[in-house]
Amino acid sequence: MNGQPDRVRQSFPERNLRGVTVLTPEQQEGLSQLGYSAVVKLSGLTINELIAFGYQFNSNGEEGLSPIERGSLSFGEIPSRVSQVAVNPTDPFLADSGLKSLNEQIILIKKLSEQLSAKVPGVRVVVGHASDYAELVLRYLADQDVALIRPNIYARTVTSVGHNVVSVGFDPASSGLILDDWPHRSSGWDLRIFPLIVPSGKRT
Repeated sequence: MNGQPDRVRQSFPERNLRGVTVLTPEQQEGLSQLGYSAVVKLSGLTINELIAFGYQFNSNGEEGLSPIERGSLSFGEIPSRVSQVAVNPTDPFLADSGLKSLNEQIILIKKLSEQLSAKVPGVRVVVGHASDYAELVLRYLADQDVALIRPNIYARTVTSVGHNVVSVGFDPASSGLILDDWPHRSSGWDLRIFPLIVPSGKRT
């Protein structure tokens, strides 16, 4: 699969960060055995910063405008977490999470978190902000030339825009991301949950 143009991929923003929460080698090994073998360090980037670095964000939503283009500036300024996250690179979405409201999907995440933390102490499962998925997908694409989100599937987030919540998709034509938003109660086969496995503790 074609990735971002070399100019953009080579300039992916890096930061010298302090206080990054990390998964221990033992946790990484335990998670890998359960399928969560990809570990990516997120660095507190905002969607507005990613746009400034040249990454494309499109929309299939209302009037073809993304939540940012409709004036939700504060949404674009929410930073990603400063932490390592573990994901399943071959099957990143939670099974049977489609056709459910966001509240129903969060219940599934809580159950998964209980199951994983019992097997791998010191970790928890979360639904991320739009900025978490944006940096995760673009960084993994730059490093591995693989898109974690398949076309026509959207990762629901906990980022609100008005009465709606933002979902993140992937656009193979531009190797960029799609930002759309739907009501909390909306359900569809394409609106799914992408679990992020993080060290226990506060969101940083």
